[in-house]
Amino acid sequence: MQPVQPLELVHCSAGDEVSISYIADLSETVSKRQQSLQRQWDCTCSCPRCGVEGQVADSIHSIIKNLQDQLNLDKCKPGSILAQYK
Repeated sequence: MQPVQPLELVHCSAGDEVSISYIADLSETVSKRQQSLQRQWDCTCSCPRCGVEGQVADSIHSIIKNLQDQLNLDKCKPGSILAQYK
């Protein structure tokens, strides 16, 4: 397991809820997040985002990635109309 690194130091009062994210990049697909959790923390997430909702999100993520690849946004010249959507 990797040590947890704080991202920000903030004042917490008694009774404040404190939470940490075990995932560095929430924009990854459910399957990649699950693999990361299994590898780094030896656990499987069962939250709504990783369940059916996650499967739908992965489908949408795949469609968006496919469209980005087809548009080849990485090769757009700065200032072009498509570069604004990058």
